[in-house]
Amino acid sequence: MEDAEQSFTLQVSISDHGYYTTVSARGALDRVSAPVFTAHVDAAWEWSDGPQLVLDLSGVTFCDFDGVAALASIARRLRDRDRGRVILAGVDGQLQRMLRRTGLITRFERRDSVEQAGEDLLDRSRSRGQMAMPGWSGSPPPSGLDRS
Repeated sequence: MEDAEQSFTLQVSISDHGYYTTVSARGALDRVSAPVFTAHVDAAWEWSDGPQLVLDLSGVTFCDFDGVAALASIARRLRDRDRGRVILAGVDGQLQRMLRRTGLITRFERRDSVEQAGEDLLDRSRSRGQMAMPGWSGSPPPSGLDRS
């Protein structure tokens, strides 16, 4: 029973890599967990310069339409602000099928892994001469959000 409970919870963490920030999700991205995921992305958005975000979705085991709606709001925010980059990493399986079915998959850059996305962001930073110093660019995280 413990395994079943873990597959329907979402664990979200934020990692700073100096020139980009990663938001990693593990578990189900659904009606209950989508607001938690969105809160973490919102916090990372404020901390990340640009922003330069990588959403590591390789650990997402299930995604419903509320999870897709959370990703759609991120895509809209990126389009409306007309700055920064958000790259989805590790999208496959059921999540990939949901994003394809809704057409949302075309609204994001995608890479196979966080490492691949990070290399791409680093290369772009170097070509623009915009190497950021490691560390958060904004205020400290709100309590209750996991930052590693």
